[in-house]
Amino acid sequence: MKSNSNIKPSTFLDLGNGNTHYNFNVVESKDTDGNPTFNYDTVEIAGKPNYDALVKAVIHSNWDADKEFSLRNNFERCNLGMADESYKTVYIDYLTRVDEIKAMVKNDLKES
Repeated sequence: MKSNSNIKPSTFLDLGNGNTHYNFNVVESKDTDGNPTFNYDTVEIAGKPNYDALVKAVIHSNWDADKEFSLRNNFERCNLGMADESYKTVYIDYLTRVDEIKAMVKNDLKES
């Protein structure tokens, strides 16, 4: 979910109901009066933040299970010569982004 605030968000926000917001990709900008604003992405997880839950939540905020299956299926079809080679590039881009998400989550957990 895209979010914004006039106050820099904390990386993890305990919602008080057993769930936590994970705020990431925080970008600071200025409003028309020159005041700071922050745009960022948010996912909600149940319980305390942990690596697996955070990675899964961020990945699924970008690609649902059906889309992930389709990416993998098209990649396999490409490997069998049954689909255009461009699917290979799309899947490699997806895997690269997943690696970036994992590194981001690891770093954010370390810094919290």
